[in-house]
Amino acid sequence: MADSLGVWLPLRCKDYDLKLFHFSMVAWALWTNRNKMMIEKIFPTSPIDKWRILLREDDKGKLEVTRERLKMWVSNFVEFRRSRPPVDEFV
Repeated sequence: MADSLGVWLPLRCKDYDLKLFHFSMVAWALWTNRNKMMIEKIFPTSPIDKWRILLREDDKGKLEVTRERLKMWVSNFVEFRRSRPPVDEFV
């Protein structure tokens, strides 16, 4: 984990605070979602909304751009996977 953070999030890089915020948000979301799914059998929606209020105004816009880009990527990925013929991957 430390090695990946050193490459992905070097100190004093451009938008360091926002990138660290993204990492914290993802780590927290994974942890809480896992706990809710295992203990309460609930899958929470949109953890980004819970974290957005902690950002400065200029970073909220950047977060929204990232969010929309991620939504578009997931949508394209799901569409691509559905359009492919099924493949037996265990051969």
